[in-house]
Amino acid sequence: MTALGLGTAPFVEDAADTYTDADRLVVHWRAYQWNHGIGEMVTALARHGGELALARPTKADRDAFLAKIRARFGQPDPESLARVNAVLDQHAAMSGKQPVA
Repeated sequence: MTALGLGTAPFVEDAADTYTDADRLVVHWRAYQWNHGIGEMVTALARHGGELALARPTKADRDAFLAKIRARFGQPDPESLARVNAVLDQHAAMSGKQPVA
């Protein structure tokens, strides 16, 4: 992060767990973290020629997301499934793309 001008001192932590994929074995326990606001990050990236792009979830992304929901919580009821699909469609609309059929 020093190259982007966002400071030099990360927070370093050795931890055997993670907030993602809790069912997976953590092989490398050392984590380096920087605490910067989104505005700082976007500004630094823009200063160095970086670009941001919105991505629309593909049908495969949607299916994988719904599979994770089913694996964790079981088959969603029709109302909940409709809400999940509406959120995914909203994200697609925000990117200027048509929702996945």
